[in-house]
Amino acid sequence: MIAGVAASALHGTRWVNDTEPIEILVDDRRRQPGLLVRMDRVADDEITVVDDLPVTALARTAFDLGRYQKRFAAIARLDALMRAAPFSADEVSMLMRRYGPVPVMIYDNLKANRLQRHRPIAAATVTVIERQQRRVRQRFPDTPAAELKLLPTSIKNPDGAKGMRDETVGARHRKWVDSLPDVLVPTASSIDGKAAEPMPFDKGRMFPYAYRHT
Repeated sequence: MIAGVAASALHGTRWVNDTEPIEILVDDRRRQPGLLVRMDRVADDEITVVDDLPVTALARTAFDLGRYQKRFAAIARLDALMRAAPFSADEVSMLMRRYGPVPVMIYDNLKANRLQRHRPIAAATVTVIERQQRRVRQRFPDTPAAELKLLPTSIKNPDGAKGMRDETVGARHRKWVDSLPDVLVPTASSIDGKAAEPMPFDKGRMFPYAYRHT
């Protein structure tokens, strides 16, 4: 399902760069070059077809632009979409009521001295985080939720307010990555005009810090 900026271009929006990643909504999140993959829910009445391609309908396209683009970029793209293919503000409001507030991750970008940054996260990610939060609250029922760490250490941590060290998280992540089967990714080259076979991704390049750039 094509969504976001790419969907707005299919609906007729001008000034969309050819190098813009194609945003898609899928059930299985497997990244590919040139694609921006999101595991968001989408209802049947939010889907249309443009040039034989499944695309988010106008209201859903506007909804996604508003919640995933940065503020000024979102305003510009929504204005361009409205000019090319007017959408209903009431329908967008209906989607806001349907899905509720967009979940975000709040973090501090200390390198740039930009604190309390907000980054939208997918519904699947929210489910994983909420499941872990429930585990931690059951493990430390007497500690206020605001004081609990998402990944509490098991060493000298009777109240759950002490998180794992970065080294511990990295070591456990490495163990998990090494246990995975080969992660096949498409290659950009071709042989005799045929697409090359997918190649295993280098697991050495899979580490927590790398995720912030994906």
